[in-house]
Amino acid sequence: IDSISRMAADQAFINATEGKIKNLRHEDMDFVSRFAAFYWLGYMNYQPDLEHFINKAMADIRDNGSEEKIQKMESDFHKAMLLSLDIFGNRAFRKQTTREEKRKRINKAYFEVISSQLARLSTEKTNQLLSHKDLFVDNLLTAMRESKVYNDSFSDGTGSKIAVMCRFS
Repeated sequence: IDSISRMAADQAFINATEGKIKNLRHEDMDFVSRFAAFYWLGYMNYQPDLEHFINKAMADIRDNGSEEKIQKMESDFHKAMLLSLDIFGNRAFRKQTTREEKRKRINKAYFEVISSQLARLSTEKTNQLLSHKDLFVDNLLTAMRESKVYNDSFSDGTGSKIAVMCRFS
């Protein structure tokens, strides 16, 4: 799908991921497809397995996506990448439990949650989040540190319905 390629080439995506998501073997397309699936269909409609969910979303975008709706998705993705960089800096999409923790690799499950949810924010909610971004980050770190179930939903059995519902909650 052309929109997936365009989003994968978006400079905001490249900046937010520090160019760490390579297009070798289309890893960048995998990340963007995950975003698109959860953005397009919504996490509440998730049914395992993840590959089937992504394929269903891609088919729906291709068959039912108006140019306007696809452009909005691309625009919202761009906005989410800019917001991620603004909020998390060089730690965007990296699963951590403290600010001091050594930077880890970009986590696909964290990427799909953060990107798809930031993309859906209204202008008003975006402004509220930006004015409280340190509190937002601190709350995420606390949840990751204090809830084993939440933390595990980003690394163990990430494609299960329980893990998806837990991490999006």
